[in-house]
Amino acid sequence: QIVVLLNEAIARSEVTPLDTAYTADAILAAMSPALLQYQRGECGYSVERIIAGMQRLFVECIRKT
Repeated sequence: QIVVLLNEAIARSEVTPLDTAYTADAILAAMSPALLQYQRGECGYSVERIIAGMQRLFVECIRKT
């Protein structure tokens, strides 16, 4: 589903062309329960910080300007 959405965004020129399969894998990896547990428990990151970081990486960085 993520690949489909990324391809649609590229087709509408909303996103810079990219490797959609790799990007989808990276998004899913960033949302893994083990990583989120580590970020919250060991690193002490707030939910807001995690969301903001993911938004910067996976929305703002690929959005066409």
